[in-house]
Amino acid sequence: MSVVPGNTTARSRTGSLAEHPFERLLFDAFLAERTCALVLRKRQIKKTILIDRGSPAECISTLGHETLGQFLLGRERISGAEFKDCLSEAASRQVRIGEILLERSLLQPDELADALRQNLAYKLLECFTWTDGEFKIEPWLPEPGDAPVVDSARVVFAGISKFVPPDRVAAALGPLLERPLAASAQSRIALGDLRLSPTQEQLLRKLRQPTDPHTLFHDGDTPRDELARMLYACSLMGLVAPVDSGLAALVEPPRREAVLEEDDEEMIAIEIDTSALDESEPWSLRDEIAAEYRDHQGKSPRDLFDLPAGASADSIRARYLELCGRYAPAQFQHSALAPAAEMAAELLHVATSAYEELSGRRTEPQTEVDPRARTTPAEPPKPVEISPDPRRMAGEYARQARERMASGNFAAATGLLTLALRSDPANRTGRVELAYARFREFPDRAAESLQELEGLLQAAPKNALAHLYSAEVSHAVEDFDRASEHFRAGCALWESERA
Repeated sequence: MSVVPGNTTARSRTGSLAEHPFERLLFDAFLAERTCALVLRKRQIKKTILIDRGSPAECISTLGHETLGQFLLGRERISGAEFKDCLSEAASRQVRIGEILLERSLLQPDELADALRQNLAYKLLECFTWTDGEFKIEPWLPEPGDAPVVDSARVVFAGISKFVPPDRVAAALGPLLERPLAASAQSRIALGDLRLSPTQEQLLRKLRQPTDPHTLFHDGDTPRDELARMLYACSLMGLVAPVDSGLAALVEPPRREAVLEEDDEEMIAIEIDTSALDESEPWSLRDEIAAEYRDHQGKSPRDLFDLPAGASADSIRARYLELCGRYAPAQFQHSALAPAAEMAAELLHVATSAYEELSGRRTEPQTEVDPRARTTPAEPPKPVEISPDPRRMAGEYARQARERMASGNFAAATGLLTLALRSDPANRTGRVELAYARFREFPDRAAESLQELEGLLQAAPKNALAHLYSAEVSHAVEDFDRASEHFRAGCALWESERA
């Protein structure tokens, strides 16, 4: 597995683990189904967590005791002599120690798979104890055959329940104690996936009705620390929310389901995504916008855009479009996001002003100069057109995406089309173009793209563009009869539209 520049579903991002704890980073990746490399550093320690569509697939750690060999040795799965011999042979042949363990019949394939999952969970759980350090999100493209092996939701729940430092739990719990709580209908997590203890199940049953959180600490025999951790985990994962937030009464979205092995003792699952279009959770987005609104005060335009000195005009424009999508009005129509809508509108205005200044579009007051030094004035720059209409904003994103596709930059096109659909979710043409852009970005997933395109054709069978794109993708998977059928249908519809 390797980091591949230019092929990613996550924009590069850096920050402090003190401000962005590991549990939030991992759960955000799960909700957004990101494919990326999450790099953690704390002094001399470095861990690179490879995440495939929201689920950790591997963790490369500089801690010696976290290697697979040491992990098996510590659990007496292999002897010290076996470990040394296998490690030496693996180093000389430049292969992974797992291959040597299989060759020597020290582990069976299913035993190795279990050990790898348990070792991965072990490496991840240690990260919940970190109170400082830095993180960086980098591009990463899974190689064929790679598959998520650990369920993020279960890891996050276990990490908060047992490993997060108490002061971080207390800091997160403080705001929750100010308002009545209730079980939320908005979580994507299936409770059966978390393998709750009887005490935890009892707590969630109590929260089916609005409950004063203080009574939870005074009633019953549950230790305060355990109860506090449970509430923090449930709040972060959207299982519990303040009653007045409105989240508990909203229509439940499609859940992320999991297929579990019955004898699995660790937090492991192979996930099946039943969601149609990825959506940010309301409470997470609301909190992020509030934090960004607080932080923007006093920032220069360049700091606001987080761009280096000398950034190109294309970089400035791309960053501006990204911020437009971030603060687009269409994202704040949800009743739970009403408090953030006004802040987002202000941030959009600030971003527009910063863009005008960075791109040289802002007209400065003219000062008197020597008439002999005057030259013919240049044509005044065109004003930046900012439309509050989500559909017009979606059209601008789509136009930019088509330009990127024409230049071969399908990763950028995918991001822009995703923003367009967030502003105008009902745009079928946008969905067709996004499916095709994903195919061009990840040709090895052609079968998935074809399934998506043909699903769109079931809803709109006379979409000429969907037929023509389906023909190209069918050809890529060597289904030539289907390719011919789609091509003929697309051409016929195209001609009829032109007529």
